Amino acid sequence: MIITRATVDRFEGKGNQLPVLIAENNPNPLVIDRHALPEGIKAGDWVQIELDESYNVLKISISSSAAEETTRMINDRMADLRRGDEPK
Repeated sequence: MIITRATVDRFEGKGNQLPVLIAENNPNPLVIDRHALPEGIKAGDWVQIELDESYNVLKISISSSAAEETTRMINDRMADLRRGDEPK
């Protein structure tokens, strides 16, 4: 079993029924059925995914720790920019 975090990059297809996920350790987009996602999920949200060896989705849950980490990094970067600090 493979467990990884991914961000919901976008929704594609008729009626936006195909979420495109970008996993931390896999550069290839993962397209899944929207019904596999937790309710209320939107582009930009982070999820934790359990996959089998063939990359079939076994379980998806919202990753609040990844969302908090991303928010913290954005807020830190915005504070740097306001102070005029150089990019890191």
